[in-house]
Amino acid sequence: MAHSNASPSGVLTEEARRILLASQGELAQLRGNLFRNDSGALPESLLVTSARRGEGKTTTAIALAHTLAKHSPSRVLLVSADSSTSPLARLFQLDGEKGLGQFLAGDDQATPQQTEFERLDVLPWGAGERTLWQQDNEQLAERWRQLLDAYEVVVIDGPAVLDTPELLSIHQLAAATLLVLQCEVTKWQVAQVALERLNSAGNHVIGTVMNQRRYYVPGRLYGKF
Repeated sequence: MAHSNASPSGVLTEEARRILLASQGELAQLRGNLFRNDSGALPESLLVTSARRGEGKTTTAIALAHTLAKHSPSRVLLVSADSSTSPLARLFQLDGEKGLGQFLAGDDQATPQQTEFERLDVLPWGAGERTLWQQDNEQLAERWRQLLDAYEVVVIDGPAVLDTPELLSIHQLAAATLLVLQCEVTKWQVAQVALERLNSAGNHVIGTVMNQRRYYVPGRLYGKF
């Protein structure tokens, strides 16, 4: 798969860089848990979602993708699957005109863009109907497979569970899912409804990240949390 030529784009804004630096130590345990799964390898795709918008899923996805690229030999792709709110293009100062939406629809000019970080590329959403994910067609599955084959890990910045119905279709495509909750803000009842919806569409939620007091709750313990 072709990649964009190196350019000043792909550099994090200072806003995002501060969050990234503050998150590295706190994400160390999560990184270790991802490696200690049954196969001993990272999942080929990892969806990061939240119960509602504004709980920090995008910054968590950025921090997770960065730490995986930095602390493993894996080539990592961070994609935006959120057609409405994802700020990936802005935070990495990338051209956001074309992205994952066009790539899945068959546009070969929509390719991942390099970032300042070694082994980490980004593909914003670009443009495309949000209902694209809900279409059961071979082209979408084949195009998604192309991305998975080009990288060891694809981290997906997805829409929120309770705000966008297409999230469940994205969850079904992902090998594993992390649910981000904002500490002392997200109500337990809301988190439980989000978790139940995810599990109804595929039982591969591997844990929860408590944002703004970030720590990792393994999936097997979540029901006791």
